[in-house]
Amino acid sequence: MKLKRYVYAVIVAVLIALVFPFAVSAATTDGTVTITNEKSGIYQVVTYTWACATTGSVTDNTLVLPAMELVRMTTNPDDTLAPTDDYDVDVLDVDGFDILLGGGVDRDTANTECVFYGMAGESGTVFSTTTLTQTVDTLSVYLPWRVAIKGRLTLTITTAGVSEAGVLRLYFKVRE
Repeated sequence: MKLKRYVYAVIVAVLIALVFPFAVSAATTDGTVTITNEKSGIYQVVTYTWACATTGSVTDNTLVLPAMELVRMTTNPDDTLAPTDDYDVDVLDVDGFDILLGGGVDRDTANTECVFYGMAGESGTVFSTTTLTQTVDTLSVYLPWRVAIKGRLTLTITTAGVSEAGVLRLYFKVRE
């Protein structure tokens, strides 16, 4: 009798374990996200084309990548359905760490903006000891670190406004 209960408990646990990841991996919530990948030599560009629905937010966690380093992030608001000014973009890795290092906060409603990662000492950039970023102009920022990633990424757009849209491009250097 105890063996039957044990076997039954194991079967239930296995079924829960099989069903639970699929429930967590729900692709997109409250909006749409289309993902494209382009590879050119040692670089890969991941493009998220997103549109919010009723909450001004959208989430997608369908992208799984091999080992890479983030070297650039670009946000581009839609021409006709521009998001609310100062909308936020997060891309979380499997540990819940924002791989954008906060570079996706307060994005502009009208302009394409870029964040470059790992550019310390390159292209004439100089980082002082009092700041962790170097603003090149009003649309570009350099951060001195590259971010190593591997596995599932979760995109979250928040405070973008109802029915608004845009494009996020992540530029990765493929790690060998």
